[in-house]
Amino acid sequence: MLLPLYKHDMIYNNGASLPGKGLDFALRLLSEELRQHYRKYGREGSIILSDFRKFFPTAPHDTILERHKRLLKHPNIRQLADIIVTFFPGNSGLPLGVEVSQMEMVALPSPLDNFMKCQLRLKGFGHYMDDYHTLVPPDRDPHEILEKKIEAAAKLGLVVNRGKTVICSLKKPFKFCKAKIRLTETGRVIISRNRQSLARSRRKFKHFNELYEEGKMTLWDVYQATQCSFGYFGRYHDHGRVLKLKRLIFALFGFSFKDIKISRRQSNAVYSPPKIPWGHSE
Repeated sequence: MLLPLYKHDMIYNNGASLPGKGLDFALRLLSEELRQHYRKYGREGSIILSDFRKFFPTAPHDTILERHKRLLKHPNIRQLADIIVTFFPGNSGLPLGVEVSQMEMVALPSPLDNFMKCQLRLKGFGHYMDDYHTLVPPDRDPHEILEKKIEAAAKLGLVVNRGKTVICSLKKPFKFCKAKIRLTETGRVIISRNRQSLARSRRKFKHFNELYEEGKMTLWDVYQATQCSFGYFGRYHDHGRVLKLKRLIFALFGFSFKDIKISRRQSNAVYSPPKIPWGHSE
């Protein structure tokens, strides 16, 4: 309902909760912007990484309701949208998990986005929800650009979290959306996930093994659940962590999923094949 009305104000670099876009889109876009920056400036320059303080809980109702008056011409539709916004107590904040609320927040920073792209003429600029990246050429002051962004955000009722704002040289690695990104001396962009993701995957695999032995998960269920983690690390060419997880699978279950043919019928056999302790053979 709201997307056709809000979409024309959004910049292309807005990569959250839109058709054909998402986290992968935001990372691909940042990679392409880094390569374009490298072709013109090399690794000279910097990047500003920032987000908003309590993005959903502090969303200003007045700004959103004013946008409703401007764009929602049908009184019934406007009344319904106003009810959803004002349902949250107080003069600020929107509930999580509501589709209309999500679209409101995706479109809320659009005036700020257009200010950064059009007025400040920053080509390397984009965001995933409230996680922003801004590529600053070496001939411009990143601190001045940051202050202008903070001022423009304040006009919308949004507060930039200075404590999490980082100005980083492009010669050093930086993190965006929990991904570690590095621009090499040859212009190659390397993206890898953080170490905490491996620890979480290991805990999940061990929990799957407990449920498998208790008969609460079938072999097919375990296979499908583990493929998510393998695809997650494989997407960023993190073959080292993929290998570690495969070794953990063998340690827990005594076999590799590649060594057997997984099917829905075979998934009913919960305890086949038996485990083989490390350093022993049949």
